Amino acid sequence: MRIPPIYRVLPIVVLALLTLVAVLAPVKGVTQEWIPLMSGMDTGFLSDNRAVSILLGAGIIGAVLFSLYFLLRRSSALKFPVVSVIFLLIVSSIPSFVHFKTVYILLLLLIWTHFCLTEKQIFTAFMLLSVASLFYAPSIWLVPFSLVFIPFSGAPDSLKSFVKAIAGFLLPHIYMLVFRWMKFDDAGIYLLKFYESIIDVHFMERQLVLPALFMAVYLIYLVSRSAMFVMRSSASKLVQGVLKMQILSLVTLLPLYLCFDSAASPLLPIIAYPSAVLIAFYFSNFSNTKRGEAELVLLLLAIIINCVSHYI
Repeated sequence: MRIPPIYRVLPIVVLALLTLVAVLAPVKGVTQEWIPLMSGMDTGFLSDNRAVSILLGAGIIGAVLFSLYFLLRRSSALKFPVVSVIFLLIVSSIPSFVHFKTVYILLLLLIWTHFCLTEKQIFTAFMLLSVASLFYAPSIWLVPFSLVFIPFSGAPDSLKSFVKAIAGFLLPHIYMLVFRWMKFDDAGIYLLKFYESIIDVHFMERQLVLPALFMAVYLIYLVSRSAMFVMRSSASKLVQGVLKMQILSLVTLLPLYLCFDSAASPLLPIIAYPSAVLIAFYFSNFSNTKRGEAELVLLLLAIIINCVSHYI
């Protein structure tokens, strides 16, 4: 789809304005979150200071975009600039999206997990996913669901790959338990706290106000249209593999989002990543220009309204 210049500039302008709003937003610390890797240590420095919070948040977001480039670089059909802008727009609906959040580390490691799966590096992929659970404990639930990616990745020996996946998952946690036992002698207490964190479900805890509901419904519509467009497209095998991985990723991430998303720890960024890849492919290749322009404008309106609603 050839988008007129005004529709290419408009998302950049909206993103710039929402970024300014996010920079000026009040700092919300992550000290109330339990970070397994830093259990027992002072984590106030991570986000209690505005400058530190913004530097950390912007730095990790930059690393996420760099990782997305590596995942998408091998195909011109997956346009990295379009994916990055749509990803940042969806995330910018969180008023303080440039501030540090532990979920950004989960997102960064999730992208590299997908990259390793496309390279058939099963052990490394599940080790990275395991490391992610040391920053955000509930993400450990992604491990059993992610086993479905192994046959999809094209690994020649599924049984051997499953063994590699389990070994990769166990390694960081074994090291962590040994460290807790040797340094603090509290491996049992650590395991109990970890268990409490992963079963602390708050299913759809947030109040469904109209702006958030409108954005959620429209995003579901746009992602669904994009997924159907992907399934009907005649893209190369490599592009189809990456896109279908994003569809599977959304399916595995949605239960985590519904069960653990909260105002203190928003999980929208992990949903935004696969959604942005699918939507970007749809906008870049859909032939009905007028419909595409209207859908893009509606997406921008939904994001702006949802962001502004936090201040009204």
